[in-house]
Amino acid sequence: HGSLSFSAELIFERIPGAAVYHCSTIAQAANGDLLCLWYGGSYESSDDQTLFLARRQPGQRDWQIPQALISGPDPLPGNGVIFVDGHERVWIVWCRMESTRPLGRGQGWDNCRLMARVSADHGKTWSTDSEFLDDKLRAVPRNPPVRTASGDLVLPLEAIVDGVEGSVFLIGADGGRSWRRGGFTAGGSQPAVIQRSDSSLFALMRRAPRLTQIESRDGGESWSEAVPSVLRNPDAG
Repeated sequence: HGSLSFSAELIFERIPGAAVYHCSTIAQAANGDLLCLWYGGSYESSDDQTLFLARRQPGQRDWQIPQALISGPDPLPGNGVIFVDGHERVWIVWCRMESTRPLGRGQGWDNCRLMARVSADHGKTWSTDSEFLDDKLRAVPRNPPVRTASGDLVLPLEAIVDGVEGSVFLIGADGGRSWRRGGFTAGGSQPAVIQRSDSSLFALMRRAPRLTQIESRDGGESWSEAVPSVLRNPDAG
């Protein structure tokens, strides 16, 4: 069957002065380029926190030098997720940390506003950043959306809704042409979602001592009650 090939590269090390890196996310643009997005800074929640983007072109061995897309302190970016919608546009949905600074290590995640930018040329140029969906939702992205058999995108988010911490799912109709809020659950955070062969949705969520799981039979509009899975977890993503 031929020989296997494996290679690894720490692209984060190519950024001077950013000691901490978090929440990397990857997507393949329609032209074949791999795009990797993450945030880094002196420490988690530091004023110099920055969203970085690196690109690897088809046939190339090395990643290009990472570029700083959004740098703190104003705005102060936190988690971001990169994905391609149903119309070959590249999206970055990221959270702007709104809490009063300076912030201690790991603080400020309870007050994050969703922002988004879109690229029509495979991530080479971007639209201006704008509020994503509405200004009342406080949420943090972590995992990419799933594109369902119907063509909709279902984007999972850690969120606070009506003062309750949990997870919410945003639905991008027609491959992401328009977005609305879907179902919410208080049963865990940072959901990762797939579509099963019977078209139902299944998600695992961060929680200790076990990951919790939920399912949806209506495309993400509503979700079952969260139950513990068989997978042990120390409250990690």
